Amino acid sequence: MLDYKKALKQCIKCGACMSVCPVYQTTRMETDVARGKLAVLQEVASGRMSLSSGVSETLSRCLSCGACAEVCANNVQSDTLIRYGRQQNFLKHKPALSQSLLKTITPEDMSRNVLIKGGALLEKLLCKQIPESSGLRLRFPLSFFTQRSIIPQVSISPFLEGYLPDEKSASGKIRVGFFVGCGTNYLFPETGRALLDILKEVSIVPFIPEQQGCCGVMAYMSGDQQRAVALAKRTIDLFSDHDLDYIITTCAGCGAQLKALPELFETESERRQAERFSEKVMDVTSFLIDVVGYEKLAQSNEGRSPRQQVSKDSPVRVVYHDPCHLRIKQKVMEAPRRFLRIIPGVELVDLPTHCCGHGGAFNLSNYSLSMQILDRRMSEIEQAQPDKIVTGCTGCLLQFQEGIQRIKTEKRIDVLHPLVLWKQQCL
Repeated sequence: MLDYKKALKQCIKCGACMSVCPVYQTTRMETDVARGKLAVLQEVASGRMSLSSGVSETLSRCLSCGACAEVCANNVQSDTLIRYGRQQNFLKHKPALSQSLLKTITPEDMSRNVLIKGGALLEKLLCKQIPESSGLRLRFPLSFFTQRSIIPQVSISPFLEGYLPDEKSASGKIRVGFFVGCGTNYLFPETGRALLDILKEVSIVPFIPEQQGCCGVMAYMSGDQQRAVALAKRTIDLFSDHDLDYIITTCAGCGAQLKALPELFETESERRQAERFSEKVMDVTSFLIDVVGYEKLAQSNEGRSPRQQVSKDSPVRVVYHDPCHLRIKQKVMEAPRRFLRIIPGVELVDLPTHCCGHGGAFNLSNYSLSMQILDRRMSEIEQAQPDKIVTGCTGCLLQFQEGIQRIKTEKRIDVLHPLVLWKQQCL
């Protein structure tokens, strides 16, 4: 606690965070920017203010994107400090976000046809076909089904159920593990299948533990430290005994969380084990471009015609969106763009880099504000008139699916992962 109080005092209230915070730029409220939240936490830490419902709401209005820490000249890790405040709040209040979906369903909800609107996703959650440990149970409380126009479809065949490896270990010149994540497993399994196709092309068979589950990012961001630690230990144990060179992810949120696992542990031995694990974690586009050298391979195969022939006069216009947890937390910006540029028939349209407003738990507790941030991003994208929006994060994919409905464009705009676009154009 002494270190925490000292860290809070490092903030000199210069206001640099105001220039980059998507929430503050939308509301212009002092408590919606990092320096305002740290001031509130200082009052709580000193005992002059309690962890009231008002403080809980203030702490919830943070995307955990890390933009404030990135620009801080005094190196204040404000996102980490806010997350610690959420942990204290969670211990005191046990927020509703931690409750299971089943406990939130009422007869009134049933009469509002929530079950019909939720479709397969709600059915699988209620019937516990999606495990209690999955981040999807935190990502989709009842409010998700009542507020949104688009409810994501759960795959009939989750990725891990449909994946039958020829061997139970990694093989090839590079020994690779694949952390699937809840989003890829249940909502976007085509992303995982596209990854297997591209790895096969470069003669790599990944190690994919069938028992793997959630990375814990939703629990971590909402302050549920106990659940986050339990999920971290399970993940580390599953991958640690297989002499892997890399552990790749297809979701920016999962990747950022797996890289941050050492922060969860207090003992030196557990922290060292987590560090050895997290050092191997890599986003799939970085792996393909920087490790495999996929650009050179693609150039050598330029004469090969893609299955879906696209005229050079009418290429597929693609807008790439930088997930905050990839751009800020993992410092990955160029690899996804380089990967997209080598896909045949694609015209990459660059736009300013702005947050989409999802932010995991933020999207649930501050839906209206999340949509305001999304609307600003969608206005930029709409002007570019793309055929497809491409991004490498489960949360961003879900957010843009909703965004397409909000702009009500007559033009069909697909939202998909870079690997899925590669498969559409190349196989």
